[in-house]
Amino acid sequence: MQHLQAYNLYCQYLYKLYWQMVCFQYLQATAQQIQSEVEFLGVDAFRRDYVYDTHKRLSAITTNFSDTQNVCNNGGDCTYTNSIYYDKYSRSKIEQDASGKAIKNNYNTQGYLHQITNAENQSQQYYKINKTDHRGNIIQEE
Repeated sequence: MQHLQAYNLYCQYLYKLYWQMVCFQYLQATAQQIQSEVEFLGVDAFRRDYVYDTHKRLSAITTNFSDTQNVCNNGGDCTYTNSIYYDKYSRSKIEQDASGKAIKNNYNTQGYLHQITNAENQSQQYYKINKTDHRGNIIQEE
């Protein structure tokens, strides 16, 4: 593992089907807790940043790539961010995609996922568990 001291990154080259470099940035307080992870594919053509919160949960994924096909209609680089927000029990509460649209996970009193709705308009339902058996297995959903 290579240490890029100027950026406080620890990098490792991985060879799979393509050239890939993964870097980790650690919090100053402890060298064991990863604050962010950066993945490079190719030569500055693709970069994906993984950001973790203080509880080591994934909180955001930012993807940046060179816009050679003019996908973003800006003639430069494209950047997209997906975010995850958690409730006080560390359950995924809101997941927001790159377009800014978000879903909300609703849990029942036992803590199990009960319903998935539009985060802005909760009357717009995407998934709902209607009935489970005594072991918690889903037997009716919509």
